[in-house]
Amino acid sequence: MYACSFSNVSESNRVPQVKTKTRSSESTVLRALRQGEFTLSLRHVGFGLHLTWIYVCFYSAVLYAPWGGGIERTHVFYFHSLIFAVVVLLLTTLVASRYFPLIHRDTLLGLGVLAGFAGPLLEAISQGVALNSLLVSLLAASLTGVGAAWPLIMWGEYYSSIPIKRGGIYICLSYLFAVATYFLLTSMEARVALATAVLLPFLSGALLLLDREEVCDEIPAGTPAGRRRFPIPPKIVLGLVLYSGLWGLFRGLTRPGTGLYLMDGSGLALIGVGVMSLLLAGGLLLSSKDLDLGLTYRPVLPLMAAGFLLLPVLAEGHGVLAFAVIRAGHTLFEILVWILLADIAFRGRIAGARVFGWGKATMYGSILAGVLLARAIAPGEPLTPSQVNTLSLVTVYIMLTSTMFILNERGVSGSWAVSSVGRTGNTVEAFGCASGLTPREVEVLELLVRGRSLPYIQSNLHVSQGTAKTHVSSIYRKLSVCSRQELLDVVEQQGVTDTHSAGSTA
Repeated sequence: MYACSFSNVSESNRVPQVKTKTRSSESTVLRALRQGEFTLSLRHVGFGLHLTWIYVCFYSAVLYAPWGGGIERTHVFYFHSLIFAVVVLLLTTLVASRYFPLIHRDTLLGLGVLAGFAGPLLEAISQGVALNSLLVSLLAASLTGVGAAWPLIMWGEYYSSIPIKRGGIYICLSYLFAVATYFLLTSMEARVALATAVLLPFLSGALLLLDREEVCDEIPAGTPAGRRRFPIPPKIVLGLVLYSGLWGLFRGLTRPGTGLYLMDGSGLALIGVGVMSLLLAGGLLLSSKDLDLGLTYRPVLPLMAAGFLLLPVLAEGHGVLAFAVIRAGHTLFEILVWILLADIAFRGRIAGARVFGWGKATMYGSILAGVLLARAIAPGEPLTPSQVNTLSLVTVYIMLTSTMFILNERGVSGSWAVSSVGRTGNTVEAFGCASGLTPREVEVLELLVRGRSLPYIQSNLHVSQGTAKTHVSSIYRKLSVCSRQELLDVVEQQGVTDTHSAGSTA
């Protein structure tokens, strides 16, 4: 499993072998594929099914088709559900530190799954029986908001616990799978498609629990990031607000009654999501760096700007193209946000519920603000060509100027940077080799650095509790530490991050 072999190598030449590995230009993931260490499990299909559920609820007429309804209702349902999702995320985040240790994760996920099933089903039935009550619509939207928020937090905690580059590839492939599943589902007979859609939360939740890994919820005492009430750096917050707000503005401007209605072609527009997800996954697989965020953030501005520039020529039949281009750009930004939030949770040793709760609440809140701004700009009457031209140019200008300070090379490599500490076997392996650890102790060290508990180590490595304790004690003795916190301090003080970064970029 490890390139640093202990069976035929003496103590004196272990470190040079590690250095040889870090100089290799071969992609770390391709190397893992060759060695059988990088595998796709059904769990990653589960995240794709959750994304499919979101696409079906908010980008299709599946909930209304059995009764002859159109996609126009989707805008209202999306708007109301978004409000409740933001509220649920904020409330969940505010109580995460105090009450989450008392709540079993399966219970929270189960409630989210049930809400994700009941919300869209209630919305569909209310249309079928012509029950256009505001109370029923708000109840359906509130359940759908819960169904979107709580499973999202659970998936965020999972991606906070795996190697960052592999997590990025899994996320890209999940988006690609979601687009393919969306087209498969929307091609079904109307009632079959509805029945399948409302069952997606159950399938996604079950696959998340399948072969589940324990997520460490403990925030180490004395950790600066753990004491900080809002754990996300300001520059990332600004990026979330800007690009999510622009996406919300676009969604609001393309609703019925504005003269820019695009939802009839929203399914075809998702092709852009699939294409960009495939290209990004391929780029990450082929990249020799631990994680090249440039593959994600560099196309965001050109794609979203191009989409807004296409708005004035919608009359010439480019509406779906504009939607596809902007949707693809925002999808790349979503993937970047998933990676960044997962890294913040890992690097700061912060509960994933807090980081993803704040991050996604900021993101969804900004989308909501963009939709409200669009409603203020176009309250009900179609926009004139002059208004569309002005809006397009002003939006692109704002994107260009703000990107100089937010989504740029320096920002991504600085406050947007992704940490590598403990996220790959290379870094911990090199440190373990140099410290005289056995192969099994290196595996245990990797899990300890990731914040894993003793029961998890016992289960993951298939050893007894006594054996796991023996390995931990041996690691502590060899590294001259007495606690988990001291171990993490030693790993940081020994320059593990700098060593790995140098090897990755050499």
